[in-house]
Amino acid sequence: MNTADQLPHYLLRYLHQRGQVTVPGLGRLKHTRIAASLDVAARCVMPPAEQLIFQTNFTELTQHEREYLIRKMGVEDGDLENGIAQVSQQIQDKLSKEKKLEWIGVGSFVVDKHGAINFNAKSPSLELFKSIPYVHVIREHTQHEIRVGDEQRLNTEMESFFEEQRMENKEKQWKKATMVLWLLAAAILLVRFTMGSFSLTEGRHASFSAQEPRTTTYQER
Repeated sequence: MNTADQLPHYLLRYLHQRGQVTVPGLGRLKHTRIAASLDVAARCVMPPAEQLIFQTNFTELTQHEREYLIRKMGVEDGDLENGIAQVSQQIQDKLSKEKKLEWIGVGSFVVDKHGAINFNAKSPSLELFKSIPYVHVIREHTQHEIRVGDEQRLNTEMESFFEEQRMENKEKQWKKATMVLWLLAAAILLVRFTMGSFSLTEGRHASFSAQEPRTTTYQER
């Protein structure tokens, strides 16, 4: 069996061992980890999973991949290069004619109407564990650690911290209101002085003087 015939088998082994592999002339297949998530509607903790993605910007085998193939296949560097070139040409010819290339156990490469090559994994994602149902329980007055920046703090400490922040905000608001009242009073006094009254207790206009009552005299006829 020549090098080109053995190459797909060892590339598949490399994918299973390392989680990624370069397909000659096409791109790189890579396993990515999907973190566990919380499905609130279904009340389940969804497990972490793995998904195989296709990256088209890597078409050349890495040095580690080449060393692995030379060691496992027992071939020389020149023979490996020839095998890679043959496999790459076979892949391009297959996609050019049939618009689809099946890699058994992995998935298929498909050419779309725009000429781009897409990859369809055999299994869209692989769940590593089963989902776990949960019950939402509210516990009052419990303590647990939470991460704040680079520090670990208790939730009770954070509650006190936020309460202090609220009190400080209220105090600042009172100070602002007091300042506004002082400014308003100063403005009223300034207007009062500029209008001509220089006494704090005297009104702007002089008070009306009291008039003496009129006396009417009658003359006898």
